[in-house]
Amino acid sequence: MKSPNLSYIDNLAADDERFRSEFIAILKTELPLEVELYRRYIEQEEWKSAAESVHKMKHKLGIASMDEAYEIAIRYEEELKTGSKNSQIAFERELKRLSDFVSDL
Repeated sequence: MKSPNLSYIDNLAADDERFRSEFIAILKTELPLEVELYRRYIEQEEWKSAAESVHKMKHKLGIASMDEAYEIAIRYEEELKTGSKNSQIAFERELKRLSDFVSDL
């Protein structure tokens, strides 16, 4: 699996360090809240709401250039809509990698 990185953000920001910093700050603020909400939905077996959380977080996987993890998230989101969790372990492993990366920024 490809390691998370900031290449997408760097390309988007070009030479605008303020934009880059603000984008990273948003990631650092939003991701932990989204992870917490996702976990609550899983615990409460609210599959549709969990799928919506995965939908939001998959874009952050893409922003971190985690292409394979993004594909896992797509699959898992669809599974959750039917109450299936076949990709849960793989998704949560990648979500942990992303969370660790973001917290270290």
